[in-house]
Amino acid sequence: MTRRRQERAQGPRQNHRRGPGSSEGPPKKGRLGRLLRGIGKCVAFVAVSVGVVWGGLIAWQQGGPWLAEALRVKEIFVTGSSHVTRAEVIAKLRLDKRATLYGLDTKPLVDRVKTLTWVKEATITRVPFHALEVEIAERQPAGVIQGVHANVLVDDEGVILKWIGHTTDERLPLVTGVDIKRMSQPGSRERRTVKEAFELASLIRQAEGQRVQVDGSNPMNLVVSVNDTRVSFGQSPFQDKWTLYQQLKPVLVAEHGASLAQRPVDVDLRFVDRVIVRERG
Repeated sequence: MTRRRQERAQGPRQNHRRGPGSSEGPPKKGRLGRLLRGIGKCVAFVAVSVGVVWGGLIAWQQGGPWLAEALRVKEIFVTGSSHVTRAEVIAKLRLDKRATLYGLDTKPLVDRVKTLTWVKEATITRVPFHALEVEIAERQPAGVIQGVHANVLVDDEGVILKWIGHTTDERLPLVTGVDIKRMSQPGSRERRTVKEAFELASLIRQAEGQRVQVDGSNPMNLVVSVNDTRVSFGQSPFQDKWTLYQQLKPVLVAEHGASLAQRPVDVDLRFVDRVIVRERG
């Protein structure tokens, strides 16, 4: 028994901690050293950060005006326009003289340019280092609306592009019987009538090759005149009605002889699958 106790007493106990983590003197100094090193790193990081920020402020104060001048918008290029002038575009942009190229929000600028009558779409691109390019897609004339006091040139959406007095354009369809003042309001019945009239005029001109005149006084029954033929279409869709008439036209000419081709006639396409032809006296 005595010998076993002596053997145990020779080595340390298994649950007795040794080294830096023990409760003796050296481990306490180790923890204090680590704490001091951590504080030193924090102080150094804060000092470096303050130095960087301070140096950046000084650099901006010294070089900021030069950089702003280098990136200031000095040129504006306008492309894609034939009716809109560069001066009109620049006036709509209303750029501050101190505006810099990369400090601009282009969306408000695009919205301003699109308020010009002839502009349908616009894109603004930054051109390094001090220029803007304004690319414009213009509205295209689709027809002439005959007014009481003056005629107007409009696009396929019914947007008024230009007042043209009592003149007209033989290359474009003529629409009559529409209130121009009401047509200028987006979503109005008159504007819908004008859109349908242009759709109908385009359909007929492809076949006849002649100028088309559309009477829009009754939106429920658009009436088209081409040469001496007057066609009542009723309401859309128009394609099937016009196709049916084109298919039956040779038969009608054969039945009515030269009178159908040489004398004024009225063609009624308001009814489904029916074509009614009457000679005008």
